[in-house]
Amino acid sequence: MIVTVPHRHDLLIISCINNEVQIFNRKLHKSIKNKGTVRILNLETIKEDFIQHGLHHNGTGKIKVVKLMSQKISQLFEAKKKHPVILKWKITQNDPSLVNSIPKVIREDLVVIDNKGR
Repeated sequence: MIVTVPHRHDLLIISCINNEVQIFNRKLHKSIKNKGTVRILNLETIKEDFIQHGLHHNGTGKIKVVKLMSQKISQLFEAKKKHPVILKWKITQNDPSLVNSIPKVIREDLVVIDNKGR
């Protein structure tokens, strides 16, 4: 699980650092997009989730992050309903247990009788 970089609330919204954070998070999403086993946790935080200077999470912000992580992890272990793919039955003559159950069709024009009458 990869956690995105949170917005810096100690800086202005239009600051160069917050712009770089947005660019980095976009690149992170693009690079992880095709990786099936990697999950991204988007931290959607507000200013009240941080302590006074706006850089570190406060108690409620940490609880929020932990809840998001636990939800994401529990989603990984949920049973997913998959529809089975139904294939046609194919009998191979290499399997001796199936050879006896194959119906034998004999065309009369292909039957060859040897000189002894068999």
